[in-house]
Amino acid sequence: ADAEASPTVGEVSWSLGEARSTAAFWLITGIYVLTWAMLFFPFVHLPILAIELGYGPASAASLIGVMGVGGFVGRMAIGWLSDLIGRSPGLAVALAAQIVGYVIFAQSGHLAYLYVAAAVFSAGNSSCTSLLPAVAGDAFGRGHAGAITGFIVAIAGAAAAIGPFAASLIKDATGSYQ
Repeated sequence: ADAEASPTVGEVSWSLGEARSTAAFWLITGIYVLTWAMLFFPFVHLPILAIELGYGPASAASLIGVMGVGGFVGRMAIGWLSDLIGRSPGLAVALAAQIVGYVIFAQSGHLAYLYVAAAVFSAGNSSCTSLLPAVAGDAFGRGHAGAITGFIVAIAGAAAAIGPFAASLIKDATGSYQ
């Protein structure tokens, strides 16, 4: 197989520079920046929240395992779902799952709810991440999807690095994750 992308004859194939000049590119990038800004918050702060609620270290750490299971399920399901309903609706479902996960986090006072929140959030977040190459390919063609996706990931990755730190500042200032 040829290592280079082989777009179908007649398929649109935008370069990174061409894609960056579109509102669609910046809308997609903005969605991923906002999504990834909170990407690592649960990995860092969810066990701390469980301990603050009075649960032991093993229970607190098990939330990360639940996130792994939720992420696995999300990655497995989203490709099929987005092929069935479309990339944009699939991305909307994934984003909605993240929001629902955060709403449950904010209202949780019990470990069982934190498990549900962890699974739902992670399924949504992993789905969003898994969809990015397909979303970019659908919007700009496959010829330069790697460069386009890589550029978006670089920008969103910077937001992901800032999120847990910002959450720490908010928690320290307010005394709460809410």
